[in-house]
Amino acid sequence: MSKNIILVMIVLILGLGTFLQFANMVYVKSFLLSMMLMVFAIGTYYIVLINTLYYKIDKGYLTIGSFFRFNDVIISLKEIEYYMERITLINQSGLAGLLSKRFSVGKGFIEGIGKVNMYITSSRKAIYFTTSFANYAISPESPNSFIAVMKKENIQEKSVFHDILENDLIKSEDTIRQYFLFDALLIAVVVAIPVFLYYRSYMPLYISVTLVKPNVLSFIPSKVFIENIIRYGILNFVFLILFMIISKVYSKIDRIYYYRVMIIPVLVTFFFMLYVINIILPIFS
Repeated sequence: MSKNIILVMIVLILGLGTFLQFANMVYVKSFLLSMMLMVFAIGTYYIVLINTLYYKIDKGYLTIGSFFRFNDVIISLKEIEYYMERITLINQSGLAGLLSKRFSVGKGFIEGIGKVNMYITSSRKAIYFTTSFANYAISPESPNSFIAVMKKENIQEKSVFHDILENDLIKSEDTIRQYFLFDALLIAVVVAIPVFLYYRSYMPLYISVTLVKPNVLSFIPSKVFIENIIRYGILNFVFLILFMIISKVYSKIDRIYYYRVMIIPVLVTFFFMLYVINIILPIFS
């Protein structure tokens, strides 16, 4: 399990590192370095989470825990309505499920069950159970022991099939549309503010911009700076549209939570905004 995550981490970090070598602007370098650190942090988190994941039943409560205690889930056995034992590939529950076909941690979608809070390290011995507020999936080392506790608590085993809800699909579509509109509006604002300041003559003839080294400044004409900002804004918008298309493709893998890939273009725009703020603020200080 961990090998797949490590492999993806290495590929992503090497890819970002390659772009980092050719980047010639500090804000681009900062963005790429931040992305590399983020990949490393998220990958490490999931490696530790998966390798320390455990399930414990004690005093009428089921605990789904790990090294990260703040992330523990505690469920009263009285809240469990029914359970089912099911062997299935989880290749529609997100990227982890696609890569491994065997493990998935986080929110996912399982055909016939619906939205599921996934805590699966082996889909060969997965047990799904439902409460009044959510579906869960776990993979205890001894499924028979877990089932014995369910029977002791008079919790029925049911083979239930749920079609995907139209409301869930609509909500996902609304969410991805909100991501798109938010990012598009943010790009427009980031570009519009310096353009407005330029045409209102609030900018000097030359502006200092940071290049390869953070302590080395280079001055360029304000007009050139504005042209660059407009160009970067267009590139950001193209990047946003590209990820909108990617999200539609990714929806084949994750039918409900595919909109999460839109976080990437939002992060890119965020760093673009920091770059503009970093250049404009000193003008008025």
